[in-house]
Amino acid sequence: MRRDRRTILDRFDELERTVDNFFEDIFSLEPMWDIREESLKPLYEIKKGRETIVLLIDLPYVKKEAIQLRVEEKSVDVSADLIQPIRFDRWGSAQRECDFKRLWATIPLPCEVNSDRCLAKFSGGVLTVELPKKTKAKAIKID
Repeated sequence: MRRDRRTILDRFDELERTVDNFFEDIFSLEPMWDIREESLKPLYEIKKGRETIVLLIDLPYVKKEAIQLRVEEKSVDVSADLIQPIRFDRWGSAQRECDFKRLWATIPLPCEVNSDRCLAKFSGGVLTVELPKKTKAKAIKID
């Protein structure tokens, strides 16, 4: 029978880190729109694998030809003009109205990637970007 070597204190430390990360994510949220630029921030998901990072970006009302994608070592910039504007009307104590005409975001990556070997595919309103992780190991020739 195998015993788990982690103590109860280790588990509490792990739980505390998880809760801290959760609240850090909530309170560090930036707005999902920029009225001056008439742009919305698209929703995205980052999936981490052993050798790659897969980035899924939701780009509704966008044609493939309108997407601009730039990959750097630690971030991905994506922008696209919308086929038709998305109208936001808010009624209440102050009336506000805005037409959003594009989607735009700079997405931070959890680790460095090799920007020369990235692949991107757009299907069903979702842009899938496969980003190979940058390897730090280097082969050394032995004499």
